[in-house]
Amino acid sequence: MLSLRIIVSILVLMTFDEILIKILDFSPDRFNTARYALDFGYVIISSLILLSRWPSPMLNSGLIFSIMSLIIAVTATSIVRDDFRSNTDFLFATLRYVPIGAALATFNRSDVHDALRKAFSCIFIIQVIACIPQILQIEAFVQFLLPQQIEGLDTRIATNLDKWDGAIFGTFSENISLAFFLVFYIVFRKLECKSSWLSLDIILSCVLIYFTQSFAALFAVAGLALYWRSGWLGLLIAAVGGALGSTALVTFVYINGFSLEEYIRISETSRVGILLYTFPYYISDASFSEILVGIGRNVDMVRSVVFSARYVPEIFILSKNMAPLEDVYYIALFMYFGIFGFMSYVSIYLSCFMHIFRKDKEAGGAALAMTFVLAIATFVNQILSVQIVSASYWALVGLALARPAFMHEKQHG
Repeated sequence: MLSLRIIVSILVLMTFDEILIKILDFSPDRFNTARYALDFGYVIISSLILLSRWPSPMLNSGLIFSIMSLIIAVTATSIVRDDFRSNTDFLFATLRYVPIGAALATFNRSDVHDALRKAFSCIFIIQVIACIPQILQIEAFVQFLLPQQIEGLDTRIATNLDKWDGAIFGTFSENISLAFFLVFYIVFRKLECKSSWLSLDIILSCVLIYFTQSFAALFAVAGLALYWRSGWLGLLIAAVGGALGSTALVTFVYINGFSLEEYIRISETSRVGILLYTFPYYISDASFSEILVGIGRNVDMVRSVVFSARYVPEIFILSKNMAPLEDVYYIALFMYFGIFGFMSYVSIYLSCFMHIFRKDKEAGGAALAMTFVLAIATFVNQILSVQIVSASYWALVGLALARPAFMHEKQHG
C-alpha cells in the first residue's frame, strides 16, 4: 500500500533529515526554517492519509478530549501572558506526530507490523553504521556531523567538536534521541518480533545505549524486562531500584574524593538544584494565576521568574537559554502551563494507554511499556527534543490499535 509506505518512509527520513539540511550549509535562521518546514510537511502528509482513511481507532473520545484540553490550556496561557509564538511551538512539537499513529491504526495490523519492522530495522542499521566512526574517534566524521557554521544557534544540535563528550550522536541531533529510540526498538523486537534477549539486535541496542551514557534509558530497559517477567511488581521494583541505584551511583562518584559539603555544592549548581531549590521557591512565591495557567514559555519572562527566586542554581547563570529548566521536563511543564496544562498533557498519554489496555490486554502491555519509556524520556529530555522518540511512540500506538484484517477488508474491500 502506497499510503503505508509513505508513512513509514517519513519515520526513516526523520532520522537523517537534519544531516541533509546541514549539507546545504544554511545560515542558522534558514536552518530553523527548513527544520520546521520538514516537520510541518510530515504533519500535512500524514494528516491527509489519515483523512482519506477516516475514522481511526486511535482517535477515541478520551484522547481527543485530552488533546483539546491541552490546546485550551496552552491558548489560555498565551492569552494571559500575551505570547502565542513560543507556546504554539510547544503544541506543534507535542502533537506533530499524532497523525502518524492515527493513520497507522487504520491499516491491517499485520501490514503495519511488517512495515514498522522494516522501518525500525533500517533506522537501527543506519544508526549502527553512523556510530562506528564515532566510536573509532574519526574526527573528520564528527566535524561533518557537527558543522561550525551552526555554532551559537539555539537549537537541538551540538556544534563544537571540542565540546563533544564522546556520547554518540550518529544521525540524531541528540544522544538522548538515540538512546530512547533504541529502547523503543527493544520494545518492538521483544513484543512484536519475539526476539530473545541474547539476539544480536537487542545486545547491540543495549551496548549503544551504554555508549550514549543515558543511564535513564538503561533503567527503562531494566524496568521493561522486569515488567515482562513479573508484571506490575517488577515495574515497581525497577522504578524504586533505579531511583536508589542512580542516587547511590552519583553519591559514590561525587563523594568519593569530595567532602559532603562539596557534594552538596555540586548538587546546588547542577540541575538537581532546580529540583531541590528553584521549584519549591517558585511554588511558594507563585500567584494563583501562575499556579493555574503558568507563566508561558517566553524566555525573558521565565528568566525574570527564575532569577527572582531566593536561590538561583549556577547552571542558570552559565546558560544562555532555559535549557537547564527544560531538562527537568515536568517541572518546566508545570511552570510553563500551570496545573491545568500539566494535567492535560499527562492525560493524553494516560487516556491512550487506558484505551489500548481496555481493548486488548497483550496490546495493553505494549502500551504500558511505551508510555513508561516516554515518561522517563520526557523527564530527562528538553521539551522540544522528543523527535524520533515521540514519532516512535505514536507509531507503536498505531500498531497496537491497527484494525484486524476482517474489519480492514469490510471497510475497504
